[in-house]
Amino acid sequence: MPWTRVATRLFSPAPLTAPFPSPQGRPPDGHFEHSRGGCACLSAFGVNGLAEQNTREPRVVRIRIEAWALFFGRSSQVQLGIRYLGPPVAGPSIIIPLLISVVSLLSCSKNKSISQPPKRYTFDSSTTRPPLRCRKSPQSRKTPNALIMASLMRSAPRALRQFRAPMVAKKIAPLTSIRTDMHDHRDPPRGNPIVSDRPPPDPPVEEAAALRDNYKSGSYLGTTKRLPEFNLNDKVVLVTGAARGLGLVQAEALLEAGATVYALDRLPEPSADFYRVQQRAAEELGNTLHYRQIDVRDVQGLNAVVKNISDLQGRLDGLIAAAGIQQETPAIDYTQADANMMFEVNVTGVFMTAQAVAKEMMRWGNGGSIAMIASMSGTVANRGLICPAYNASKAAVLQLSRNLASEWGSFGIRVNTISPGYIQTAMVEALFEKYPERRRDWPTQNMLGKLSVPEEYRGAAVFCISDASSFMTGSDLRIDGGHCAW
Repeated sequence: MPWTRVATRLFSPAPLTAPFPSPQGRPPDGHFEHSRGGCACLSAFGVNGLAEQNTREPRVVRIRIEAWALFFGRSSQVQLGIRYLGPPVAGPSIIIPLLISVVSLLSCSKNKSISQPPKRYTFDSSTTRPPLRCRKSPQSRKTPNALIMASLMRSAPRALRQFRAPMVAKKIAPLTSIRTDMHDHRDPPRGNPIVSDRPPPDPPVEEAAALRDNYKSGSYLGTTKRLPEFNLNDKVVLVTGAARGLGLVQAEALLEAGATVYALDRLPEPSADFYRVQQRAAEELGNTLHYRQIDVRDVQGLNAVVKNISDLQGRLDGLIAAAGIQQETPAIDYTQADANMMFEVNVTGVFMTAQAVAKEMMRWGNGGSIAMIASMSGTVANRGLICPAYNASKAAVLQLSRNLASEWGSFGIRVNTISPGYIQTAMVEALFEKYPERRRDWPTQNMLGKLSVPEEYRGAAVFCISDASSFMTGSDLRIDGGHCAW
């Protein structure tokens, strides 16, 4: 059963306004008085404290002791937490509380100005019936019980926490055994135990019905019960470069989260794996993967495609700009045509795609999220990989996203980048055939000692597009196995 707190913290961080007056006569044992002025005195024992009583066991009373030592301004603090489970004590067993009381009273006596008499509250800490009585103020219900106990544990000197005097051991228990409300941090409510190597749960039976009649959302990633901010149900997202590779993998992740996805790519026909994802989206996920052929260098055609999608769906919520090219050529041999081609696709193409999408987001007034695929190569020069124009283009994407974020933030449009490390794709496998030493060297250049696969960037795509990243903009999410952290 929970412990009913009947007293607030006895010490205010504000300076004391008046010294605590000496008690007029000794009240009955087990009673003490509380001053709201900043200092308190247990008349029977001369201690400061808090009293608690179990609502089921009125004979069990717990007293916590806390004293401020103000000898050096307000820089030092002495605190002691005890649990008292017996009748009113006397003799040697009150030595520690008495010493703490002296510290507190001496501290109070330093303040000579008396602005108003302190208010007093009377507590009954006897271990006999009737239950504990208290005349509380509204403030006494505002101090978190667990916070006070945690403060005592952190601040109590080691010698006091380990105190085991023979005369007191039977009546004083260590603070670590005290319950705090219903949820003790050392004995929390138990859930199901962890089972190793267990796959994710099967989809709920309601999913099949939702996919069939479309009355409720068929996406069960981010339900009203579990992480709803990750749910992309009824969102429309564009992914450039999604006919294959990383763009297609991220498009599938967005579909699983509930989005309707449009893949934009320059290929006349997408890869064979694209049709597998498209079929799965319709049959298993209850949404649609569309394909539009467009080269991001064709700005007029790009704007027309984006506007057409926006008009058809009546909204546009997200963009992943993953279209890009790579070329490995020494800087001394680069031609103007090759450099222009690299920057037109990797920088201007990304810029114009983001611009076209942002115009539609502003038109609908719902805001949105844009994630640009950059690279760790925009931050560092890759050892043994001669790609000066590519690396420069990815550095430009990083800076572009920050500037767009600063301009479009007032429209509710967030702009971020994802910077992958080395990804093991079909293109990279072909590169390894030409340069077999890279298969050996590249994994050693990051902290995990391996290359990544496209599936390891699925979560980043959903995070950046969904409301899970609602307060992130102008940021770079670098996922490189620690390559750049050496």
